[in-house]
Amino acid sequence: MALRLVTGFEQGSVAGITNGALTRKYADQVFGTAVSVSVTTSSPRTGAYALHLVGVSTGTAAAVNWGTDTLATAQTRLLLTFAFKFPSSLPPADTPISVMHSFASDPGIWFITSRDGRTNVIAVSFDDANFFYSVQSVTTGVWYYLEAHLDVSANPHVVTWRLDGLEAQQATAAVAASTIAEFDIGYRGGTRDYTVDYDDVTAWTDTANIPYIGRHKVQGVFVDGAGTVTVTGSTANFSTFAGATPTLTAWNATTARNNIDEVPPNLTTAQDGFTQTTVGVGTQYVEIPMTTYTIGTSEKVTGARLVVCGWQQTTGSCDIGVRSWNGTTETIVAPVTANIALGNNTTTPGWICGMLTTADINTQTKLDALAFRVGFSTDATPDIGVQNIIAEVAIAEGTRRTGPTRSWQPINRASYY
Repeated sequence: MALRLVTGFEQGSVAGITNGALTRKYADQVFGTAVSVSVTTSSPRTGAYALHLVGVSTGTAAAVNWGTDTLATAQTRLLLTFAFKFPSSLPPADTPISVMHSFASDPGIWFITSRDGRTNVIAVSFDDANFFYSVQSVTTGVWYYLEAHLDVSANPHVVTWRLDGLEAQQATAAVAASTIAEFDIGYRGGTRDYTVDYDDVTAWTDTANIPYIGRHKVQGVFVDGAGTVTVTGSTANFSTFAGATPTLTAWNATTARNNIDEVPPNLTTAQDGFTQTTVGVGTQYVEIPMTTYTIGTSEKVTGARLVVCGWQQTTGSCDIGVRSWNGTTETIVAPVTANIALGNNTTTPGWICGMLTTADINTQTKLDALAFRVGFSTDATPDIGVQNIIAEVAIAEGTRRTGPTRSWQPINRASYY
């Protein structure tokens, strides 16, 4: 099973998250505004941040979307897992909280207020035609963990799912075989009033019919504020920068480290970071040591995602790459990519993301040694660099909650599109 996405929103910002190279952006689409789609530090499930979505029925959508640029093409099965919480109140009307899309069907994960004798439950529906309910009801101020496996490899399409480990009725729809297109966290329709927080999101694809991977949390690892940043090559090829109209300054390792360790990144008049100013034949880089995470006795590292807030001095074609280093093995995480459109403004920066190779970080020793190497530019005009860098690590929690399977009768509803 291939892990395609890990996010706990630990970068602390969703500004500009659809900017960057096509397959390296943080997210593929955002539906909504800076008010309706944001992050919160108020009681996340794990870590310091969670995604905060506020939809308004008069036309304000609130959703973040990942498609085939993240999930890859020609995939027939998607396993989506995430935690969600209604922080203040339950939606006043039936509301989708996530939608998985194939090229032939769109099964939604819904909050249901009161239907068919059930109140405040979660349900799955293919195109809002039939509803299949969770065992338990939900309430405000509580984190719930949902696992949903969509199989579109044949007719019928099938969603196998559970909430907090309690198996729900399998949902099916008579639809011809297809492939996975995308998924939304939140609801893009703009026709519902709701406030939902999300955390610990993972997305997996595979050809094997594996309905569950187990409960996960997402742990951020960050620039080590006591670590020593080093340059391989000439320090004359790198500079630090700071300010609303950034001023480049001669390389200083301590300044460079301190410029990129803020979470969230300084997307204000105080933005700062470091940049590669000369290509150095594409072999020179800055190595940045990271903090670590102590893996619990029942836990397992199943993957990680690099998240970089990038920067380039002006518009134009340039490139930069990022590799991981675990003390023994260097692996390309984000290959040198031209036209990555990072930008230099203070509101919508560009992002560089990529999945780490699990074998490079799956032990405590490897995770303790994790560092990132930034540079390798073959075109550093305009100057190109980073404002912060983190990794989000997927941790299998090692505990499962099991419960009964119950079958519910479906009901018909009007289309939500």
